[in-house]
Amino acid sequence: MNRRTSMLLLTALVFLAGGLFATDSRMTALGYPYGFIRDNSDVTLYPATIFQYNRSVRGELYAPTYYYANKTQSYDWTLNAHMPLKKNIFGVYLNFPTGVDVDYYLYYDLGTKYTGLDISKKIQFYLGLADNLALGFGMAIDSEKTKASEWDSVNEEYVYEYEEKMSASYFELSAGMSTDLMDLGLALYLAGAGAENDADINYLINEAAFSQFGAKLAGRYFLLEESTLDMAAAANLKFRTGSSEASYDFPNPVKAKYTFTEKHSDFLFDAGVGANYKPGPNHNIIFTVKPIRFATEAWKDSDSETDYTETWNYSWIFVPEYTLGLESQIAKWLTGRVGAIQQYVFYKRTYEADTGSKDVETDEFAQYRSSFDMNLGLAFKFGKFTVDTVLSKSLLHDGPDFIGGQTNGLATQVSVNFAF
Repeated sequence: MNRRTSMLLLTALVFLAGGLFATDSRMTALGYPYGFIRDNSDVTLYPATIFQYNRSVRGELYAPTYYYANKTQSYDWTLNAHMPLKKNIFGVYLNFPTGVDVDYYLYYDLGTKYTGLDISKKIQFYLGLADNLALGFGMAIDSEKTKASEWDSVNEEYVYEYEEKMSASYFELSAGMSTDLMDLGLALYLAGAGAENDADINYLINEAAFSQFGAKLAGRYFLLEESTLDMAAAANLKFRTGSSEASYDFPNPVKAKYTFTEKHSDFLFDAGVGANYKPGPNHNIIFTVKPIRFATEAWKDSDSETDYTETWNYSWIFVPEYTLGLESQIAKWLTGRVGAIQQYVFYKRTYEADTGSKDVETDEFAQYRSSFDMNLGLAFKFGKFTVDTVLSKSLLHDGPDFIGGQTNGLATQVSVNFAF
């Protein structure tokens, strides 16, 4: 698998995870039944559900995440709070994911030297209005500027000044409306970045830019809510498109300027139904099925120097996707959870390269495969505090290290919620 294919697959998996940016330990331990049961993570999908989770503070610690360019981030925290504001509700989320990795577009695709810009995390605000409407605003900004002189030891003088500038931004507007049985959410975002360096005529002048626009629409309707059974239908639609461009200017020995451009887009739609069977108080068996989940991704690269064009098209059709989870109160202070997700997917990739002559290279790859993931979790309640955990799989398979096991810890994901 080449570098581009592996990167795109990772990007697509992130994009396909419909509730990824709302993940908390409870939903992970139950098999990811996003949208089909009520949970405080709903706010990022359906902003007006903030009324159902007023007066709370929640912190999330996620498992280690690995990024491009051999960068690692050992731990990833988010913290949010919902607070009353007269008849309204105010929510603030810190260090919340945006899903935009600037380095991938400015470094990997464009071949530039710029790295270090980071708008992958945002600050997010929500305002719940008295009539069950809510508005949201998120933003992330990063910039850097470097200026230095180069010393010529022969002539004993500074021969040129070097300047490098980088900047990136992310802005999001969202809105939601909720009733007793229905929730709707819409989010629009715009992300962009730019980088350039400027040197003497004997050196390369380089510029790079990136922009992306995205839209997300989520909705659900509770078909049934009774003491022993809840049923809900939910659907998600996501779209994003963007472009990148790098210009290389060689003033010396000849004046020449080359431009490398890239355009990309992806699309996701899924819909399904879920049932929450309640055999007793504080006991839930949750089953969901999405008969169809469809996603596409397309990239097109062009190089003005060689008149070379490459096109990639990817598609995923999940037919179908199931989740099954159990949540049961073991004691007043302890709840156990187990959940799994099973997916069957048709995957197809097509590739075409045009060198500008009559020769055109083509490639096609298709496969059908299934995937399965399962997690166990425990929730501990201490007064107004609730601690939700997803147990480490290495702990379950290898045992704790004090008896010769290999686990790195008890849990891979932890949520702490305080209700006041």
